[in-house]
Amino acid sequence: MSSRNEMSGLKRLVLGGAVASMGVVSSGCWAALPAGYLYLQSQRQNAQVQADAQIEAARIQADAINSVTERNNPQGRDYDKNTAPEMPDRKISHIEFIEMLRKQGVSREKIAEAELINVAYNPLFGCTFIPICNYGRDLNNNGRIEPPDELFGLNSQLIEGDPILIGMSCEKEQSELTYRLFDSRGNKIDELVEKHTGLSVAYNHSESLKYPESERISRREVKLQSGTYLATLNSGDDLVTTREFTIVPKQQGTVVAEKKNN
Repeated sequence: MSSRNEMSGLKRLVLGGAVASMGVVSSGCWAALPAGYLYLQSQRQNAQVQADAQIEAARIQADAINSVTERNNPQGRDYDKNTAPEMPDRKISHIEFIEMLRKQGVSREKIAEAELINVAYNPLFGCTFIPICNYGRDLNNNGRIEPPDELFGLNSQLIEGDPILIGMSCEKEQSELTYRLFDSRGNKIDELVEKHTGLSVAYNHSESLKYPESERISRREVKLQSGTYLATLNSGDDLVTTREFTIVPKQQGTVVAEKKNN
């Protein structure tokens, strides 16, 4: 789950929102109408015409966005910072970041992606990412695990004994990053030092889960039991990002899953 791939996805997300704002089509429900079938058919036809017009407008707008993207970013190296949302000189929480994207007119789909990988912002480190899931899989065989489509169990209930994959990274490359995991009592139960822009750690892993070598995923020998944990990422004495998560007992997790299915 490389930070490079996460960043490229976010850059496309931010660029799409900065170039154009998509209108939201309000929808109502058909109530009992005093008129007859012909009037209902007429209303449906009008609604279909409006829907077709919205689809065509969206297509034209998407073509315009792609055109601007290709002009500003012909080789995909970087996006035009002049069109990106201006970041304040302070930390922005995940919730604030999502709200900022909404105000920028970013599509619901891209906002959902940012929610899944828990994007936040720190002026020292740029955008930060903290996806937690069960595992990743290279579905298109390109040697990379690309979030969110190739991460499974994102933001779902974490159940004791199941595999857990934690990715923590930032936009700006650091000389050294330190990952630590604490239990609910504040005891440090794991630590890992890495360079580059981030790291990925796998707990309760299975040998059947094969990760591409380029992902540099560290399989940890620590077995995580049920409980609440805090994952932190530091660059020197500066905190890059942090996230708390909970693992439920296997029996409880099964009960919850059965309730969801019903």
